Amino acid sequence: MQEDADAPDTGGAPDTGDAPDTGDAPDEATVAAEPTDEESSTVDADAGSETQPDSDETATAEGVDTEHVMNLTFVLTLLFGVPTVVVLSLFVPLDGWGEIISFVVRVGAGIWFLTAVALYVRERRQL
Repeated sequence: MQEDADAPDTGGAPDTGDAPDTGDAPDEATVAAEPTDEESSTVDADAGSETQPDSDETATAEGVDTEHVMNLTFVLTLLFGVPTVVVLSLFVPLDGWGEIISFVVRVGAGIWFLTAVALYVRERRQL
């Protein structure tokens, strides 16, 4: 079955036969639903007062900046934790990979926890 080349594409929707569809004119419901320039500026102004600020710069911060604490914990744990684990591993007999991984995880977790608590207390005192 071959389609007529001059017939407008209806997107597979059946023709209801109510009115000829020229394809150029917008649907009346679409036109009525779109706000005018004046209405859209009023809607945007009203919506801005009810929404949360988009950036952290406009929000007022209260309490400890936990993002700063997490970032410092990560950096300082790597900077001081890795050499500490290496030095401590020199005094412990570690025979296989299982023992090495277990030692690194246990000691590294302790260092991370102590670093996080110390940085949180430091930030809390600076308030």
